[in-house]
Amino acid sequence: MSKPFFKIFGVLITILMLFAFAACSDDDEDSAVTISLTNIAITAPMNSGTPQATITATTQYSGTITWAPDHTSFKSGTNYVATVTLTPSNGFTVKGLPENAFLVAGAEYVSNEADSGVITVGFPPAP
Repeated sequence: MSKPFFKIFGVLITILMLFAFAACSDDDEDSAVTISLTNIAITAPMNSGTPQATITATTQYSGTITWAPDHTSFKSGTNYVATVTLTPSNGFTVKGLPENAFLVAGAEYVSNEADSGVITVGFPPAP
């Protein structure tokens, strides 16, 4: 067989391998399960209380919390907003989450965009 045949054959094999690899990568993401545990426990701000830095991890995700305003301890009469950022566990994804999917007891409002694990939680003024 001639050298041009082997060059063309080699190029075709390389292209087929790239498509196979890309298909495997997509399958991993497509096989992930959308997070379904939507109740998140956050301790509501109380005067002199320490802001919670993380949520209790579940089998589906872990998460961190940032607070605004950013005080080392909560102050009475102040409205606080927690921003929770979820990190899905292996095999889970935020893809497919509806808008405003989460619940937090004691919050005035809870919101997230569709397909997002960033959750905004507003609390009433700290007593």
